[in-house]
This record gives sequence, structure tokens and C-alpha cells, in this order.
Amino acid sequence: MKTAYETERLYLKILSPDNAGDVLSFLYYNKEIFEPYEPAKPSDYYTLDYQSKMLSAEYNGFLQSHYLRYYAIKKEDCSIIGTVSFSNILPQPFDSCAIGYKIDKSNQRQGYATEMLICMQNAMFNDFGIRRIEAYVLPQNVPSINLLESLGYKNKGLSAKHLSVNGKINHLYHYSLSLSLSRSLF
Repeated sequence: MKTAYETERLYLKILSPDNAGDVLSFLYYNKEIFEPYEPAKPSDYYTLDYQSKMLSAEYNGFLQSHYLRYYAIKKEDCSIIGTVSFSNILPQPFDSCAIGYKIDKSNQRQGYATEMLICMQNAMFNDFGIRRIEAYVLPQNVPSINLLESLGYKNKGLSAKHLSVNGKINHLYHYSLSLSLSRSLF
């Protein structure tokens, strides 16, 4: 797996702790749109120190091939506008992982999320040998559901009481994309 990929409008990169300020700005700016869909954050989450430690942990996860987070950097102005991550990476015989993603509120509905996901799904299938990517989404997150379905993900059903968000246990839709089903996208 490479540390960087490129699309028409984006660079997708594994970042280092030196980029903690930019990551913190991206996360803080989008706090109100990300938090309704995510588990509670530690009290020091929105600090430079915490983000620096996270970037270090993410880089180590990349080196060990068990967690990958790529930051989407807009070529036009070199700003971070999103992330795509892969967790629960299981080698053979499963060759599967779970995907997560975020897109900046000022850059939504412009095709960046689609561009970012197609590039990184292709990388996971072709460079990393993954055959199945799974996604979990809250039923009320309609934009994310629409994105997944537009990319060929199939709804596998409801995972009951799967995730705690803001102190409430939530059901999640379970989606998956298999290598054979995604070939038409690339």
C-alpha cells in the first residue's frame, strides 16, 4: 500500500504528526456535522497534542497494515477536505475491511466524496488484496446512504444496537461492496 494516491482534484495521503494543526482545523471546523454520527470524543480531542498523537498512531497502523487513514487534500488550495479510513482489516481467508469517511461541509455535494472513495476502494482491491469492503451507517444519514448505494454497496440489513452516539445506542445499516461487484466502477 502506498502512502499517497492522486485523483483529478485530490491528493490522498497518510499524514504525519507535523500536520496536526491542519487536521485539528479540519475537524474543529466540521465538528457540528461530524459529531451527530460519531461516538463521543475524549475531552482533549480538539487539541493539537491529541491530534498529533492520533496521527502518530495512524501512521503506526499503516506500517502494521491494520488501520489506514488517508486525508483528502484539495489540489486547488492544498486544504484538507476529507478523510477515508479502513479498519478491521482482515487478511486471508477473509480479505475484508470496514470503510469510514468524512467530507468537509464546504465541499459536500461536489463529487469529492465519490472521487475519494472510488480511488481508495480501487487501492484496497488492487494494491492491498481486499475482496470485500463493509460500511456501517446510521439510518438517518441519508447522504451517506445515497453515496454508498451510488458506488454499488449493497444493504445487508440492520445491525441492531450496534453503536453508541451521544449516549444513545443506535441501529446501523450494514453495507458491503465486493471486488466482483465493484469492477464496473473503475
